Amino acid sequence: MFNPKTRCYRISGIAQNYWPCSTFHAPWNENNGLLSVGKHKRIWRHGLAAPKLIQPKVNIEKQTTLAGYMVHAMCWRELLRVIKWPHTEENLGILSHALRTRCMKEHLDISYDEPVESQLLMDPRDPIGMTSVRRFVTRCRSRATRMSKVSHTSCSTDSWLIRLPLELQYMIMDNLEFDDVGSVLKGIQWSVDNGYWKRRLNLDLFSEIRGILHEDLDWRWLCLKLEVLEHSQAGTDRKRFYEILKEIGIRYGLVKADVQCGLIGSRPHAP
Repeated sequence: MFNPKTRCYRISGIAQNYWPCSTFHAPWNENNGLLSVGKHKRIWRHGLAAPKLIQPKVNIEKQTTLAGYMVHAMCWRELLRVIKWPHTEENLGILSHALRTRCMKEHLDISYDEPVESQLLMDPRDPIGMTSVRRFVTRCRSRATRMSKVSHTSCSTDSWLIRLPLELQYMIMDNLEFDDVGSVLKGIQWSVDNGYWKRRLNLDLFSEIRGILHEDLDWRWLCLKLEVLEHSQAGTDRKRFYEILKEIGIRYGLVKADVQCGLIGSRPHAP
């Protein structure tokens, strides 16, 4: 949000406003959340801000009243994770300018008609959410883990793979595409432990998986399903989201220039 009276930027708390709300409300305190204003708006009015919602293409610093850009909580969380910068007033101003410039430059499907504020509240869905990820996790939890935790010596004695150091074995696995891994493992009668599959996961792209790494799941099944998803159009769109974040961060000095933007979509390799 930007307050023209103080010429200061600040972040509001998380708010969920359902249509047909005529005014958007959010907590002044960024650590608070609001599910609904309802009939109790007067009770909480001192703790709630009611900024004018504007499109990203609009210069927020030219508004005459408290104004704000609406950012989904998931997008904000991922921005902080990728860029890793303190949200000071100065940085918020830089980010505001960066987003506005980006939208104006690429015409990112933004209507140039003045929006009706309530229209901005009608679709509170997660803009980078992927229902497939949640579905895979649910299925994975319901599956009985069938991976036998055997030692690597169960590899066929006729295979040269068993003679290689474990790091090299993993490196070979890293370079196998998801549609080849199953055939290779079956052909050499080798079971790879869960530790490998957790390491192979693209946690930069599917950051929501970080919260379940402690669970006892069929990680091979989940990993390969996510790799299929990674190569889908939905996966491509999500990669683009992170690439744009990093490009903005580097261009405006919010991320060090030596950060490798190409890591999104790549798998870790054994040292």
